[in-house]
Amino acid sequence: MRLSPLPRAFLLGAVYLALHLAAAVYYHEGVGHTGPGPWLPAGIAMAFLILGGFTLLPFIILGNLLSAYVLLPAVSGTVRLIWPLLLCACWTMAAFEIRRVSGQFRPWTMRGAAHFALSSLLCSVICGLLGAALLKYGPHGSVVPLHALAIGIVEPQLMGMLLVAPIVLHF
Repeated sequence: MRLSPLPRAFLLGAVYLALHLAAAVYYHEGVGHTGPGPWLPAGIAMAFLILGGFTLLPFIILGNLLSAYVLLPAVSGTVRLIWPLLLCACWTMAAFEIRRVSGQFRPWTMRGAAHFALSSLLCSVICGLLGAALLKYGPHGSVVPLHALAIGIVEPQLMGMLLVAPIVLHF
């Protein structure tokens, strides 16, 4: 029996929220060289955006806002609200670029894998630059150099997308 689009979206959304929050709480400080390690929710979000498109975007935004509320208590309210929305915008842009070109994500083909890696890299760089500027020039400006902030954001985002999204899409 095939589910209609709305219950399917709610089911996928609930699965996404559970995976996102579990990954955010359990693995928020990993083993990266400059950043906190692979940010697993980036890969989970990318996979679910590729799978469900715009129908899952409210769940992705909600998961990101909830994990920011839990994991960033010391960050000011504005940054804690803007940062998750910025990440969602970047992830959505990359996922829809992949959907637009590929039609269907095929990571096992050379073209699909290359397109996914390039889109993930571009998304991570945009997240890194905008996030670093937000943290550096935001209400409580960071003393860390701008390039170090950007690399600390790019690395976990990219690693999370490249490691997790293909695995989640496989299942």
